[in-house]
Amino acid sequence: MDNVSAFTDTANAKPADTNAPAYAQVRERLRAVRQNNADTRFVYLFAPRGTQAVFLADSELETSKDYSPPGQVYEEAAPTERSRLIAHLLKPLGVLSLVAIANGIFAKIRFRASWPDLRVQAEDLNAVQSSDVIALVTRVQQVSIQVVDGLAELLMASPPMTRSAAAALLLTLLLQRAHHRRARDPGFDA
Repeated sequence: MDNVSAFTDTANAKPADTNAPAYAQVRERLRAVRQNNADTRFVYLFAPRGTQAVFLADSELETSKDYSPPGQVYEEAAPTERSRLIAHLLKPLGVLSLVAIANGIFAKIRFRASWPDLRVQAEDLNAVQSSDVIALVTRVQQVSIQVVDGLAELLMASPPMTRSAAAALLLTLLLQRAHHRRARDPGFDA
């Protein structure tokens, strides 16, 4: 995994990355993961660059219509899926705590959403960035670990959501945090 980490740390997310020595190794590893997991269609690496997520490497052949070259922006999930995700995360938080997250963007959404049935409208999500969602997840994790655990189930139950950059970033964040909790507390069971 060291060559993958080294590659993701140094990749410029530009087509010229295909000339990097580690790129071929990383692509072969991605292809091996795909080949060894029959139920997996796409295997790729992407990373945040500014407010977007961009592809670093893709297991697809360059001639495939599904190939994504380094630097291509990873598209977000459909608005209805994003709305479900945000609604799930907003449930355990009160409006006062939402004011302190992402400059109050989620408090505004909460005020406009139906009460007590939370229905987040797709147009409310236009200004929400991936970093805002990560800040929301961080706060929810402090309040209700059960909601965060349910987040992984929600993401995995939705095929469009599992292909989104925000979901993948969230899952990565959740896995990293679970790993850190296990390292700090050997009795912790994710």
